[in-house]
Amino acid sequence: MPSLNIISPSNGSLQIEVLSNAITDFTKIKLDASIIDELNNIKKAMLKEEEQKGKEQAKAIKEELLNEVRNSNGVNIITKKLTAVDTATIKDLAFQLKAQIDNLYLVLGAEINGKPNLTIAISDNLATERKLHAGNIIREAAKEMQGGGGGQPFFATAGGTNLNGLDAAMEKALSFLAN
Repeated sequence: MPSLNIISPSNGSLQIEVLSNAITDFTKIKLDASIIDELNNIKKAMLKEEEQKGKEQAKAIKEELLNEVRNSNGVNIITKKLTAVDTATIKDLAFQLKAQIDNLYLVLGAEINGKPNLTIAISDNLATERKLHAGNIIREAAKEMQGGGGGQPFFATAGGTNLNGLDAAMEKALSFLAN
């Protein structure tokens, strides 16, 4: 850091030293901005890579779920407890499967951040014909995991606090098909 040395107001040393400080600060700001730009580029690349991995994971899970469809009285049922997946991926999978499989009754459970998560998707025709309402079903099932949730007749989600109750919640959700 330059020192202020004023010998004579007419020699310009004060102006030069102050200008010197301004240039140093400006250079530092420019350098910091380029570092920030580089960090932002790295972050974008990492997010893109993570998104791609998520898509690949979702594709693999979808294939696995398609292989686990079982038919009972004309209803295609999928129940599965998923691991290492987020809520956005679960929702995306549910809507993809719902669009691909007729007469679908889907119950997916997952542990997300140490807490239970339950998702139910029902084909529109099943919801109407059998008077099944995913939102009502999930509210009842979520009680098994000390949680709550809701949704529409064809799609609903719930969270809870008791991870040990997730299996019971999934079973409860399936029990509504028998009614």
